[in-house]
Amino acid sequence: MAIVASLGEDAVTLGESFPIICESCLGPNPYVRMLKGVMGKECKISGRPFTSFRWQGQHKRWKETCISPEVAREKNVCQSCVNDLEYGVPFHVRDQVMAALGKEGAVSDVNKEFWWHNKKQEQEDDGGAAGGGLSTYDQLRDSVEQLREFAALDPGPVLRPRRDTPLTPEEQERLRQRRLAELRPPEDKSISSLFVGSIPPGASDRDLRPYFQEYGPVKKITLDTAKMSAYVTYERRADAEQACRALHANLNIKGSRVRVMWARKRTRAAAPPGTAAAAEQPQRPAKRPHLPPGVAPPPGARCGHAYPSTNPDSLGARPDLD
Repeated sequence: MAIVASLGEDAVTLGESFPIICESCLGPNPYVRMLKGVMGKECKISGRPFTSFRWQGQHKRWKETCISPEVAREKNVCQSCVNDLEYGVPFHVRDQVMAALGKEGAVSDVNKEFWWHNKKQEQEDDGGAAGGGLSTYDQLRDSVEQLREFAALDPGPVLRPRRDTPLTPEEQERLRQRRLAELRPPEDKSISSLFVGSIPPGASDRDLRPYFQEYGPVKKITLDTAKMSAYVTYERRADAEQACRALHANLNIKGSRVRVMWARKRTRAAAPPGTAAAAEQPQRPAKRPHLPPGVAPPPGARCGHAYPSTNPDSLGARPDLD
């Protein structure tokens, strides 16, 4: 991608005469019209003023630039969506990787503007070529082998800080009641699922299944790596009861102690009005209308206040009234 394009006698500088944007932000219209503001905005990353652009992209949605062109060249990102121009990933993903490699740029407000001013000067000295200012991008390419080593590292067991002082009698009683509640099977006989918490990072379905298949056939295992938890569903209720009694506070996976307890049935969300499910749900009693004495509510007013002017807590004046 060339930064300077010669069009006849005039030279169009990418970033000053036209923004550095991706195809998704530009939109399918080949005759797009842009509003240009010279030094019209402040860069969200460097804090320096830059020439901004605003246009209508796809589905007639307004788009605008939010970072300066030198930042876009340095990070090789779009000035509008701030996504990588080559891979389409957000820019903060690369920044986190560079921080892990110890190669991040300026982070304090004192030297941020000076650092980006030097980057802009380096790009101008290189003749405006895109490859001349991508030092961050080149460092990322050179560190591919180091990133692969990071990805292959074993995170190890999940360690929790130990408490030095012993538990009080009240805390011991609360702990005992909580453990009894975790072991108590739910009244709904259709529930045959167990909740598994504190799963170590990197654990998969293959790591969990052998421990639970000893007590009966497992119907499915739903693993949530973001919350470090899983739901193990048995085909028979008796197998789930036996597994919960045997594995509760007695299961270690990859050196980490995990929690095993009964899964609780989720509360049903409110059904859309007018459906059969909405008719089966209990109806809440209607609120008593707050009206002045002798004033009848208007037609169609079911509950609450008939007019905003008669609602004392509409502007926060009387929050104690319902």
